Amino acid sequence: MEKREFGFVPFKKEKVMVRHRSFESLGQLVNFIKSFVPSDVYYSSAYYKNPGEEKMVSKEWLGADLVFDIDCDHIQTPCKKTHDTWICPNCGKTFVEKPTQCPTCHTEKFEEETWICEKCLDAAKNETLKLISILEEDFGISSKNINVVFSGHRGYHIHLEDETLRSFGVDERKEISDYITGLGLNIRTYQPKKRHKD
Repeated sequence: MEKREFGFVPFKKEKVMVRHRSFESLGQLVNFIKSFVPSDVYYSSAYYKNPGEEKMVSKEWLGADLVFDIDCDHIQTPCKKTHDTWICPNCGKTFVEKPTQCPTCHTEKFEEETWICEKCLDAAKNETLKLISILEEDFGISSKNINVVFSGHRGYHIHLEDETLRSFGVDERKEISDYITGLGLNIRTYQPKKRHKD
């Protein structure tokens, strides 16, 4: 923890995050939280030599955990049609699917009201379990290095705190992401060819 940067959101209207904090021990962090009493606490997935420095270049990046964010609002669940609405700010007309233009007043901007239900969270949970399976079976990552946390509202964060992945740069991380999402995969390559009778 002494290599991570911490950020805190206060209970204030402006909610300006207090950043560039570092702590040598859990006790120091707890004492700060007790005195500051933030509404939210964040820590970096990156590790730094000097995490308390304000300029990024002065922090001296050492590596970073690999983190996946699975949000149910990015998953097309059938229940969205029952609880999500788009409202035209000009005429007040409501829609259950996002329109490109209001048929009444022709505006193209809409206010979105979304809701997260149990079915939405179940869908996010299923995608999280699929990803964990890929990480363990395809990449050989040990379950003890996989930490799953509820994001607080819409889904789950999967943190890979694995020493071998920490030094991966942008290119390596993109390769992992492309593999998981199937980017560039040609399904026809994996379909069996039809045999012709002689």
